[in-house]
Amino acid sequence: MNDPELNVRLKQMKILLRLLAFSLLAGCASSDRIELGNQSYSEAPVRIYLVPMEGISPAHATSLANTIETRHKLRTKATTTMGKQPSMFDAERRQYVANEIAKDAYHAVQKLQAPDERPFILVLTPYDINAREFQLRFLFAAHLQGISVISTARIDPVNYGLTRDDALRDARLVKLINKAVGQQVHGYPISSDRRSVMYGPIMSVDDLDAIGSWY
Repeated sequence: MNDPELNVRLKQMKILLRLLAFSLLAGCASSDRIELGNQSYSEAPVRIYLVPMEGISPAHATSLANTIETRHKLRTKATTTMGKQPSMFDAERRQYVANEIAKDAYHAVQKLQAPDERPFILVLTPYDINAREFQLRFLFAAHLQGISVISTARIDPVNYGLTRDDALRDARLVKLINKAVGQQVHGYPISSDRRSVMYGPIMSVDDLDAIGSWY
């Protein structure tokens, strides 16, 4: 069947197909960098190092690191256990000095971090802590430049002669961790809203139990 109009359309389609094929070949031969699906993928740098002190089990530290990574979407690594040093203990107060604990943790993480990292260091200790510059009876947590030291001493029911309750202890601990991450990593200010984990000051365990667990 000889249809002049149909023949014209077929010729036009052939020309368009040739042009399309040429443009595709030109694109493949281009020197411009073309992004492939996972070409630029690289492992995200570790942003948080969780350092457990002697008395915090490695398994517990790893579990908490996983919780932090899941909730905050930040790479988190639990390190090996850090020991006690005589310089950390204040014999007069019978408490550990957060500044000295932070100093040792900083030197330990320096050996682990990549040269271009600016990590946040989170130290967990089972010992009662205070800081040189504060005149308070104790601290739940001490926040220094890029380092937070958090104590479980005052949040563990066992230390008050009560029945062991790991779930309650960890719920309190996670609040303190979230507040530290909020303050040190996200730059969130202290809040007067008790529904926020950034509420402060926290003066007692009752205060800690009353506040929210997130921002």
